[in-house]
Amino acid sequence: MSYRAIAELGLAKPELKSKLDKLVTQSLQELNARQRSDGGWSWCSYHNSHAPTTAYALIGMAEAKRLGYPVAPLVIQRAQRIVRSLLITPTLQAETWRLNRQAFLLYALASSGAPDAARSATLFNHRARLNLDAIAFLAQALHIISPEDDRLDTLGQMMLNRAVTRASGTFFEETYRDRWNWSSNLRSTAFARVPVFGHHARKLPGRSSRSQTG
Repeated sequence: MSYRAIAELGLAKPELKSKLDKLVTQSLQELNARQRSDGGWSWCSYHNSHAPTTAYALIGMAEAKRLGYPVAPLVIQRAQRIVRSLLITPTLQAETWRLNRQAFLLYALASSGAPDAARSATLFNHRARLNLDAIAFLAQALHIISPEDDRLDTLGQMMLNRAVTRASGTFFEETYRDRWNWSSNLRSTAFARVPVFGHHARKLPGRSSRSQTG
């Protein structure tokens, strides 16, 4: 992500790129070494694979591969396999944190080249129960599948409707504290401006701020 941001901002000086290349290469080597036999990654030194950690690792490795760094296809395929195994069938009885996690896992699959259109469509039907960051992840997954998807407009309007504007700026507050998936008001405020929301994001005031509640 840092590499892409530097390139897009025209800050890719040779010495900076060299340092970043070295850091990315070292990070990829570390991820390769820490991938578990089931294809996932654990949280810190725990023994079992951890869903959000695995999804983040998959997103990062797929992005690195897109940018031209050497990433073995098998590493990504194994990660995709375990992420698929963690997907659920959403129901009215499903806990909110599980629905939020489903959105993140679907985004991880889509961003790594293995979108699941059917499960993304099913989760869209449960959108009213999703946290704001989960709405953003689902929107990005749907956008990867089809950039012209009309459902993106629906999700964008949902985000816009929940914006909070005060003297300090515009931000977003979650009504459900999802600590299982590392959600926070700050993260949701950042994701509210992702490009897939198009004109909805542009309707937000130019200045964003973090909520007092974090």
